[in-house]
Amino acid sequence: KDIMSLVFPLGPHRASLVTKTAGANIPGGFGFSLNGTTVDQRPALGAMDYTRGLLRRLTIWKWACMSFTSGPTSIGMHLSTGTYDINNISVESSVFVNSTLHQLAEQVVFTQLGDPTLPPYRSQWRLRSVPAGRVDLTFTPADLFHGQFHYGILDGNLYHMWGEYTGTVEPVAGQQYQISKVPGLLEDHYALW
Repeated sequence: KDIMSLVFPLGPHRASLVTKTAGANIPGGFGFSLNGTTVDQRPALGAMDYTRGLLRRLTIWKWACMSFTSGPTSIGMHLSTGTYDINNISVESSVFVNSTLHQLAEQVVFTQLGDPTLPPYRSQWRLRSVPAGRVDLTFTPADLFHGQFHYGILDGNLYHMWGEYTGTVEPVAGQQYQISKVPGLLEDHYALW
């Protein structure tokens, strides 16, 4: 089972450690009860995203994550732009197929559809990788956590949205998966600290 781990230089004398996986089988499934509602998901897939480091004074990223099945195949994705990029390609953008890691060596462009003056959670988003278009997804937000702080020289805005993805992903040339209403996350993050 593959896990993506990297140490990324963020500037002189500092780096960030990033570890990710997605589409990972959760043995025994997943379940909980809350306010009279019971969720019992068997089989279940999970994702992990762990980052540790002293980030840049200006930190901006967009990040997407999802895990799903297509027939007997489990698929998970972490897609990003803005923080761990080399020549506009994020080294953390990855697709896991049956727990095997495939790096996505393409730039992922996150586009807020519709009126750009609306808050990010009020619009659909399109995620498309270029130049080959191995990822072509539309994200529809359902709800979110919104955190913000504005204290003079410190400024931050985080939209952590959850919703559904529809579209196609091609982790390996010629191996395309069509997805419809797959649950997932999308973050739009800005911080000046």
